[in-house]
Amino acid sequence: MNNRKNILAATLFVQILIILFQAVSLAEELTPRAINGNIDLSYEQVQQLPLQGEWEFYWKQRLEPKDFKSSNTLLPDYIEVPSSWKGKSIGAETLGSTGFATYRLQLYIDPAETGQEKVLALGNVGSAYEIWIDGVKRGGAGSVGIVASEEEASLQINHYHFIPTNEVIEIVIQVSNFSYRKGGIYTPITYQSPSDVLQSTLKTEIDSFLIIGGLLFMGVYNLIIFTVTIKFQRDLLMIGLASVFMAIRSFLINDYLSTLLLSDLPLSMIKRMEYIVEMVSFLFVILSMRFLYPKDIHPLMVKVTYVYVLLCGVYNLFAPTLVFTQTMIYQFLIMVIITAYFLFYVGLLAFIRKREGAIFTIVGLIVLILGILNDVLSSALIIPSLFELEFSFLLFIMLQGVIVSYRYLALSKRNQSLNDRLLEMNEQLEGTVEQRTLQLMEKNKELAQANLKLEALSSTDGLTGLPNRRQLNSVLEDEWSKAAEKGNSLAIMLIDIDYYKNFNDTYGHLSGDDGLRLVARVLMCQVKNSDIFAARYGGEEFMVLISEATHEKAYQTADSIRQSVQDLREPHQTSPFGFLTVSIGVAIGGPHNFTRPEMLIERADKALYQAKKDGRNKVVA
Repeated sequence: MNNRKNILAATLFVQILIILFQAVSLAEELTPRAINGNIDLSYEQVQQLPLQGEWEFYWKQRLEPKDFKSSNTLLPDYIEVPSSWKGKSIGAETLGSTGFATYRLQLYIDPAETGQEKVLALGNVGSAYEIWIDGVKRGGAGSVGIVASEEEASLQINHYHFIPTNEVIEIVIQVSNFSYRKGGIYTPITYQSPSDVLQSTLKTEIDSFLIIGGLLFMGVYNLIIFTVTIKFQRDLLMIGLASVFMAIRSFLINDYLSTLLLSDLPLSMIKRMEYIVEMVSFLFVILSMRFLYPKDIHPLMVKVTYVYVLLCGVYNLFAPTLVFTQTMIYQFLIMVIITAYFLFYVGLLAFIRKREGAIFTIVGLIVLILGILNDVLSSALIIPSLFELEFSFLLFIMLQGVIVSYRYLALSKRNQSLNDRLLEMNEQLEGTVEQRTLQLMEKNKELAQANLKLEALSSTDGLTGLPNRRQLNSVLEDEWSKAAEKGNSLAIMLIDIDYYKNFNDTYGHLSGDDGLRLVARVLMCQVKNSDIFAARYGGEEFMVLISEATHEKAYQTADSIRQSVQDLREPHQTSPFGFLTVSIGVAIGGPHNFTRPEMLIERADKALYQAKKDGRNKVVA
């Protein structure tokens, strides 16, 4: 289905081209033409007419209007205008590009046009010419010579205003060419009214200014984009420079601007500048392709381009004007071959590999090749110029701008996608961090609780719940240090359950443990005061510390503990008392009378021994 549509589209395109060419041919047939040096316009008034057709041609003769009046023996040849005389046959001679000649045309006009101002508009002629209208010399460009040393070359356009005085207008033009590749009248000469001159000139110059302005704008635009990007895009630099140089080339080939601003420069310099600037622009285009598709271009082809542009630059700079302008067509053809490589190899390869903007590059290169071919063929006078290289180059640059926009649009989309992905990842990360933080806090809480439990296990007696011997030693050391600083005394009580072995043997170990717990509970009730500390000392023994103690307070506390245990009335059949009791030894002192706390403990232990010796269930201090 798609192939059928493509065939129909191609067929329609060909039919449109045929219709256009037929229309052009019909228009040419309807336009009056010179025949044997005469154009007959006597039957109609015209506003604008190209004076094309067969002009009288006098090779190697410099004739003036008076020569045609004084002699009837001048036998003219005829030559098509506009065209170069190169390749034309005059008798047995085939003309080259150099030489000199005289052109003559008689224009028959409507009698009503006599007395009205008219204009002859001449483009580039020869490389020098002089013109007479109705026997009056009107001017020219440069100086006509019969040898190269006599000629002063100049390619400039001129408008010649005159008022016809009779119905036959005689136009005589002397032309010489020793400086340029094309000789003769190879651009149209137009007969028109002054109003049409202004209108056509404005149209032509506006078109030219638009192209120059467009090239400059695109060049400056790409250069600005190149300078403001964080990561310099060298393809933008190359495209920008190519546009600027092509704008300079457009200025150099603009007849009005070059005539107005460069009239003091010799033709050879202007032509050298034109060709060299064009080669530099071509080089920048190739460099832009190299930086745009670096993985698709063979390095050898880039080097070939460098060498070619360098050789052309040196050649155009030092070769005679006549020589390098004659070889310009071949230079352009090589440019076409190089550009074709970038179109059919690099462009298609980039398209196959799905490079960004490859299709626009292909279209742009096609337009550029057509523009170069058009200039080559029109310069060789093979075809009339349909469009110029500057226009095709502007289209190429605009397509490169589309590529830049497409690339930045794709980059913007990628950045937006990455930003969205980054935001999503950040949100996920924040959630993960929050979750991990909660988990970490929970773990820390559990760890703290475990540490507390571990600390409690490491410092608490598992059976009685009282501090163990380890914590007792730590507290005793601290209290001993405080007593040393303040000069206070400590009270140490050693408490032992009376006849505990008999209690354990009689009631069993579990009941023995219960007995220990009962005594521990009594001690816990006593240590509610901050200055009293109770701990299990070992076996059935307990120890109580009282900071800043007096003999009276220590004894009262000890006796209160003994009495509280006795009041429990816990049965103990093997005890003389019939219930569970304790004996307590009390010792009071401090760093001022004991060098070590162990000495105070030893004193309390002796007091405990004395209490047991005295019958148990007693306090000995």
